[in-house]
Amino acid sequence: MKKIDTRVQYTKEMFHRALLNLMETKPINKITIKELCEAASLNRGTFYLHYTEPQDILYEIEDSFIEENMSFLTNYLFPKHDTDPMGIMFSNLLKKQDIYRTIIGKGNDAAFSEKLKNLVKPTVLKDWERDNPNCKKEDLEFVFDFVFAGSIRLILGLNQDGDLSMKEFAHRLDRLGHYSQLAIQEF
Repeated sequence: MKKIDTRVQYTKEMFHRALLNLMETKPINKITIKELCEAASLNRGTFYLHYTEPQDILYEIEDSFIEENMSFLTNYLFPKHDTDPMGIMFSNLLKKQDIYRTIIGKGNDAAFSEKLKNLVKPTVLKDWERDNPNCKKEDLEFVFDFVFAGSIRLILGLNQDGDLSMKEFAHRLDRLGHYSQLAIQEF
């Protein structure tokens, strides 16, 4: 495993934070390198040492999100007896909900939601096709797209009211996922 230079890691974290803060008030395509460097208290030379445009930083943040949460899908489809994969994923989302709301929501990067959907969809559809051999693939895709869009919408509103525990929120979303099987059977 390659060890990352702590100075590089610190620099990238500063750019990540600065970008996310700026994205709270404006879309990524309106953020300049100059204002990004000022917000990070770093110079343009340092920026160009690691990136070519602000979008590169967003891609790095998105890749980190995927890396942290893709293990959830494996654990969800192949659960271990002593783990609660939905609970683990939503606990992680709660800890970093401001970051995730910024990169998934606020109209900043619809392409990221699509990228995430395209990573998850083949695995889920394969599982559904196995369990529902008489269903047409396009019907399964239709249900998946509906469930995925609803899940993203729920995640964006994740515990804003503070009324639900993460365990209860995860349980409800998990139940909705199971109800998708009823929708599949209706086709």
